[in-house]
Amino acid sequence: MMTAKKSFALGCFIGGMFCVQAGGSSLAAQQFIINEVQPAPAADEPEWLELHNRESRTRILRAAWISDERSSVPLPDIRIVAGGYAILTRDTLALREHRRIPATATLLEVRLPSLNNSRDALVLRRSDSTAIDSLAYELAWGRKGLSLERLDPGRPALSALNLRATEAADSATAGYVNSIVALNYDLKTESIAVRNDSIVLVLRNNGLQSLKEIEASLYFDRNTDNRADGDELLLRAQPGPMAAGAELSLAADAAELPDGFFRCIAVARAAKDERPRNDTLIREVFKSYRRAELRINEFMFRPLADQAEYVELWNEGPDTLRLSRWQLHDQATASGADTLTISAPGLVIAPQSYMVITWDAAFFDQFPLLEGSGIAYYQKASLNFNSNSDEIVLRDPNGLAVDSLRYEESWHLLAATASIGRSLEKINPSLPSLRSDAWTTCGAAAGGTPGAANSVARSLPPNGDLTAAPNPFAPGAAGGRGICIISYQLPFRQAYVTLTIYSRRGLPLRRLRNSMFSGGEGIAAWRGSDDQGNILPTGPYICVIHAVDVHSAATFGDKLFLVIRP
Repeated sequence: MMTAKKSFALGCFIGGMFCVQAGGSSLAAQQFIINEVQPAPAADEPEWLELHNRESRTRILRAAWISDERSSVPLPDIRIVAGGYAILTRDTLALREHRRIPATATLLEVRLPSLNNSRDALVLRRSDSTAIDSLAYELAWGRKGLSLERLDPGRPALSALNLRATEAADSATAGYVNSIVALNYDLKTESIAVRNDSIVLVLRNNGLQSLKEIEASLYFDRNTDNRADGDELLLRAQPGPMAAGAELSLAADAAELPDGFFRCIAVARAAKDERPRNDTLIREVFKSYRRAELRINEFMFRPLADQAEYVELWNEGPDTLRLSRWQLHDQATASGADTLTISAPGLVIAPQSYMVITWDAAFFDQFPLLEGSGIAYYQKASLNFNSNSDEIVLRDPNGLAVDSLRYEESWHLLAATASIGRSLEKINPSLPSLRSDAWTTCGAAAGGTPGAANSVARSLPPNGDLTAAPNPFAPGAAGGRGICIISYQLPFRQAYVTLTIYSRRGLPLRRLRNSMFSGGEGIAAWRGSDDQGNILPTGPYICVIHAVDVHSAATFGDKLFLVIRP
């Protein structure tokens, strides 16, 4: 006589697969299988598993047991309609609060074994201990909150090859056909993404047969109500037949849509489609900004032992920007780059404002006033800057590099030991981050000015054809006053710019720009040195600009006298 405390030999994991040690019938002949499992539900949803009757007639599963790696419990007789499902859970009332269980499915309250969140194995057995079916999972094959579904009911569910995270929009398919199981006819809206100035919708034929009579529509959800309204239509297409497993890309013009984050809705239809739940896709997409709105303005790469690395960003644009999914990373190696991807959905940076990103909580010990200020964000990450030389790259959610630099220890004005615990600050946020002469050592007593104006900050010269300030200037003067900032405006929208410092006799001494691609205006910083880094003697010098229009090859030139004073 079997008792509720009876245990079974369940088997073991070998190389990521679970091997059942007890005998059993072949999968091809199995009537009942463990079809879906929810071992790590979100919120207050109870754990559950789903049994599936594979036969074409109603069957009753009699005197069976369900076992995990530690315990076994008996099951009541379970009636499952032809091709139908039974959901087993400890709390049917709680499950109904979280799941819409179809009337055709059997819902039973059973004292299930407690399922491990990391990995576990389940075996469905007859009363004589013969294995009917088994399933083994690792949560790493999916993630918390998503059920694990069987891909092919005719194959073992003992590895990630045949047990995967659900693709259902509501995180499970309790009592329904699995979202990943292969059907004869299944059109899926695979993805929506922005590429350059187009929104690309990808359709996929997930079915076993070719599809005909396909129609696809793409909408810009302007009022964010998650409804596809007629006045929001961007694209409607009726592509030709799709072979089994084929993908099809459709593109809509996005040139007139706003930069940044916005929501799109895609709807696809096909004749005989057996899985309508994956026909509609709602996605928040990101359109890269036409110009760099965010700039790296300060960074700490060699802190003291009790300090933290950080990067300060400056929003020089007119709009508030959401920073979710933006990335910071260092120089890539063979194994990739250490990357911090901002995960906070509500993190924003206001116009003409700062945001400090740090990955070490010690940052707030040094700058306690920034904790909870809304302009400093901490997220634990593996990012770690080298103490002598490294790259810092800022990328938007599309992977576009918005700003970047490669710093050297020599960018500091101080000796190597004296610069420890001091950040590098930009003389003006609009200066190109790639250029060493845009940066200098922070002069503040705290060693950095995160979230505030840089200690060496300088205003740009007034607008004009070619202007400079300060002029005269003294190279090496404290607080950034020893750097001359040169500003130019061109009669072209885009040009190749050469900017050179000459002696009074016309000898070229310092090439600040060398046929560099530029917009219609730009700036450069001169420390009063020649190309070899030697500080030039006091006296007058000539700054000459030469620009060539990218489109017409027209040229523009101007010159300006600069004076180095003692």
